[in-house]
Amino acid sequence: MAWIEVHDTLPDHRKTLDAAEALKMDPDMVVGKLIRLWTWALNNREDGNIKARDAQLVADVMRFRGKAQRLLDALVATGFLDRTEDGYEIHDWDQHVCMLREKREKIRSQTRERVKRYRAQKTQENATVCNALQERYSNADETRNETQECNVRNAVTVPYHTEPEIYTTATAATTRARMREETAPELRDSQYAALIDTYTQNIRMPSAIEAESIDHWLSDMPAEVIDFAIKQAALSGIRSWRGVETILLRWKEIGVHDLPSAQAAQREWSSRAQANQPRAAPRPQGTLGRALSNLDALMAQTLEEEHGRCHQS
Repeated sequence: MAWIEVHDTLPDHRKTLDAAEALKMDPDMVVGKLIRLWTWALNNREDGNIKARDAQLVADVMRFRGKAQRLLDALVATGFLDRTEDGYEIHDWDQHVCMLREKREKIRSQTRERVKRYRAQKTQENATVCNALQERYSNADETRNETQECNVRNAVTVPYHTEPEIYTTATAATTRARMREETAPELRDSQYAALIDTYTQNIRMPSAIEAESIDHWLSDMPAEVIDFAIKQAALSGIRSWRGVETILLRWKEIGVHDLPSAQAAQREWSSRAQANQPRAAPRPQGTLGRALSNLDALMAQTLEEEHGRCHQS
């Protein structure tokens, strides 16, 4: 894309006013027509020379409706054109074009250098991030393997209780707080990586916001409970983090603190959803009761919306 330099004195310059008087037109119109001539010459008359036979072409380029020769004579008389042996030459064209070429080349060189620095910086940043992620997940895999080996060596059979102990919300919150304090950073990284894998395999690749939310929930819920919630959401046809989070919110309100209590809560919900029946015992009318009722409604709405989206796709 070619461009020209226009001085701020051009509209009121003596030459412009003289040309306007000679052509019987407004000075601003003369400025516009001169710019038309110069921009046209950049791409069509790079040397600034105009043949005598091009008089009508120049008049058409400048949108001049009078006689072409009258236009050229006025431009010569006011100093915008110089006469040559075979036509005309734009005044001081070589000087202006050389300056423009130098400026364009300087701007292009500065742009290339700026782009080069930006790409080098982004390459360095990407390499730093990739190395950090690689080191993080490598450490997470090593921790996961060590944990699995430790569990095999110290395997203890834990009886399964079909009727798990009922915990209050306060008790569950205390249990989760103690677990957060006792969880080592390396183990937490391993659990986070495993949850990302579970979400990717059962739902889809998580977005940055969803990955951050998973990390947040890992500070408030055991990893096995979040893993169970993701898989239950997938079995219910849910394909978004919103549905998984709805399940986790409901479990948190009713005091779920470990995998057995989460399994019991899910069985209770599934049995009521299949039978389409209300709870056996009515909800209390306090703040907790209203919160649970709202979460039940939100969970049902989420399932309905997810199923509708699946049918549409």
